[in-house]
Amino acid sequence: MEARLDDIPRRLAGGVGSALEGLDYFAQDAIYRSMVAQDPSFIFDSLRPIGDEFWNLINGERTFAQIADALIFQFDFELDQELFLPLAAGLLREGRIELSPREAEGEA
Repeated sequence: MEARLDDIPRRLAGGVGSALEGLDYFAQDAIYRSMVAQDPSFIFDSLRPIGDEFWNLINGERTFAQIADALIFQFDFELDQELFLPLAAGLLREGRIELSPREAEGEA
């Protein structure tokens, strides 16, 4: 299953976590390069706090788009929401989150 911006994630484990879990250095570097291409003020060291806060914002009610918007606002970067989807994909791949069923367009 691929994460989409309209998906609503729910954590499968509580406690401390980070959206960087399950992403090796090369995957993190790819995310960094995408983000710095859009906003030159972005630095690699921003990934850790963004990943941590991404995890903290998952509450079973917010969509990935809402989480991305909150991070963009909080960290004051000019980034597209889609750039945060690799973080979601890593959490899905690691089994740390599940997605609520999609109700729109007959998807479940």
